[in-house]
Amino acid sequence: MADPLMPQEIRAFLDQQNWNTHHLRWHVERRWDTLSASARQWARQQGWQRVAPQEGAPGNGLDFLAMHRVMIRQLRERFPRHASLFDGWDVPPTDPDDPANPVPGGGSPEFERNMADAVRRLHEQLNTFASDDALGNYIQTRSRPTPGNPFRLDPDPSAGIHNYLHGRFADPDSDVDMGNPERNLGNQIFWRLHGWIDNRWSEYREVRGLAENDPEYVAALRQAEEHMADQGHGPHHRLLAPAEAVGTPGALPRPRLRIAVTGEDFQSCPQSQSVRLIDFDDAQVVGGIVKDTYLLMVYGMKPYLNMRVELVPRIYVRQPEFWEIEVVGFLPGIGLPVMTPYNVSLPLDGVRGTEGIEVVGAFGRLRLPVPPAGEGEIP
Repeated sequence: MADPLMPQEIRAFLDQQNWNTHHLRWHVERRWDTLSASARQWARQQGWQRVAPQEGAPGNGLDFLAMHRVMIRQLRERFPRHASLFDGWDVPPTDPDDPANPVPGGGSPEFERNMADAVRRLHEQLNTFASDDALGNYIQTRSRPTPGNPFRLDPDPSAGIHNYLHGRFADPDSDVDMGNPERNLGNQIFWRLHGWIDNRWSEYREVRGLAENDPEYVAALRQAEEHMADQGHGPHHRLLAPAEAVGTPGALPRPRLRIAVTGEDFQSCPQSQSVRLIDFDDAQVVGGIVKDTYLLMVYGMKPYLNMRVELVPRIYVRQPEFWEIEVVGFLPGIGLPVMTPYNVSLPLDGVRGTEGIEVVGAFGRLRLPVPPAGEGEIP
């Protein structure tokens, strides 16, 4: 089932006002310390820079809540007949087959227990949060960076339901992919999620007796409004692709000298910065529907929300004892550092060793027996 789109008039407004770019910039600048060198270079070409606090650091939680509250309020005021689209869920849907909130791909894993705990806390224990900022950081992310470790995580595994739900509904093939901050504003599920978060914040402030004229609260909303109104973002009328973001903005691309690479040269070529072996948690071989066919299934956690994971068999001159199959992560553009579950599969037609296969990850290997062609069931 396709993602539910926001009305065309709203999507046109988002494009005309550069809201999609604003949204991407807001998140990129607050994940600066976790970006690769090439991703930072690309961001600088857009006129962007590191912003403090970084995602998950003290102060970020209030900024996160305020930014999305301003967006919701402005769209409600501008499009009153569509105001109900921003009401948010009563409770986040946990059924992967929910027809109103389709999880891409079907067969999605069950709603994580830690995230179910987060939903309960946000509905039943709001008074356990010390401040707006603590609430916002708990909802948004599990990241808790320190000066020496930008990848430090909150020891509470229930933190970060916002990032979890973005990952759960992410679909790289969608024009309004929930995992892409430059696209997801056009997805109704985005506003259902953030409407729910905004409602939790309103209830929290009511429970705590916090005033609407509280100086810190007012300042956070004003800062968010200024960010959305700012048009001085450099060449963001069209985001430059990473390959274009080299040299003088607006200049014609520099001609490239193409040199043929022979097989002997291949191993000495520079490694790609966007492709890496990644780790896996489990792997299994299952029988296919057709006799004597098998499927490799691999599960794990990928370090970036928008990383694509594939199983890549190695090439052999003659059939090995165990055919090695690599677990490879591909990172297009700027990585969004959110630990996200993945599961991938590969038909084993033509890639079986005499004894089986060997799954190769970043930090481990696993040998699995597979019968040679025509020799029956998995041992």
